[in-house]
Amino acid sequence: MRRRLIPWLAILAALTALLAWRGGSGSRQLRYYSPEDYVVRANGFIRDGYLSADCGSDPAQLVLHLAKAPDHEKQWLEDSYLAQDVKSYNSDPEGRGWYFLIDQDCNLRGVNPSLHAVPLPFRQRVRWLGRILYSGTGSTAALRSAQRTITLQQGEAPVSARLQGATAVGSKRDVAQQSAVLLHWAGGRAQPASRLHFVGKDVVLTNLSRQGRPERVRLMGHRLPVGRVARLDTGDWLNLEATSPSVREETFVYVGGEALEAASVVRLQNDRYDRRTDDPGLGRVLDPSRGNTYPYLAQVAGTVDRSLASLPTEEAERLAANFDLQLTLQRDDQLHFSRLFNESCRALERSRRLGRPLAGGLTVMDGKSGDILALA
Repeated sequence: MRRRLIPWLAILAALTALLAWRGGSGSRQLRYYSPEDYVVRANGFIRDGYLSADCGSDPAQLVLHLAKAPDHEKQWLEDSYLAQDVKSYNSDPEGRGWYFLIDQDCNLRGVNPSLHAVPLPFRQRVRWLGRILYSGTGSTAALRSAQRTITLQQGEAPVSARLQGATAVGSKRDVAQQSAVLLHWAGGRAQPASRLHFVGKDVVLTNLSRQGRPERVRLMGHRLPVGRVARLDTGDWLNLEATSPSVREETFVYVGGEALEAASVVRLQNDRYDRRTDDPGLGRVLDPSRGNTYPYLAQVAGTVDRSLASLPTEEAERLAANFDLQLTLQRDDQLHFSRLFNESCRALERSRRLGRPLAGGLTVMDGKSGDILALA
């Protein structure tokens, strides 16, 4: 093991010496291997008034104001990425417009933090691997045990016993998208334990275990009387247990109701973390940095990643490890709103009567609470 480490340690020592030599001291500190430092320094250069945008022509041009810049700032400009970035932008503002952040009032706000954030050997950019959660109830509710998940689909009419799904207590088989589910003991449907179904927008449980049998149905630790109907709330746990003729037990946690549902999750695929949007219908909007439409939730995740890339590594790692993002979007409103908005945009583009359309968006907000219900 020690012999294997020696070549790597030698390479690491050589890289460290190279960086120290390239870094030098004083105003000629290049630090090419730290894009985050470049972003901070370039934004300070802009903030101090040494670089601005001029919108007198279309498209806008960048203008340097070096007469008032001290010598060390002039030297840093030439040694860093910024001088070439300015030249590249001015030679092709349409194609390289994403290099800089210019607002509608022609104020140059800074450089794009993702421009030079290229992953290099021995450098791993901090990524946020949390979830995106959205508010409101979806069309399904779920009960999860250690072995499986049962999902209930809200129907428009009550479901008869003949049409309901059925599964044994303690089974490892998932039950998906049933309007009503009968849980039974080892004896099959002839020995029912509980029935789960919707009443309006609520999921209710009916205890069907027979009087005097060695079977127990508990909700939040309390034994339910035979025939009792109970409404399930988010976080409730349901325990079903039979001790004879064989032990059968399963405990579920109910996820639904007012729970915040995961709209975007990160999974490990081929040894790489891959973000998946489980509900892509939440909307596609224009991504100005790419000139194309991308799912809204994917853009949210990308924005968080770019924000983390502009922070010192320790702070970025602390933030990335300790939060999930919770949105107030209402799923049904967002789906409907996104569809209508995108249909209108496509119709406008097809007509071409108004020339090239401007980028725009709409927001639906609850005027009382301030919650954002939908974005497009």
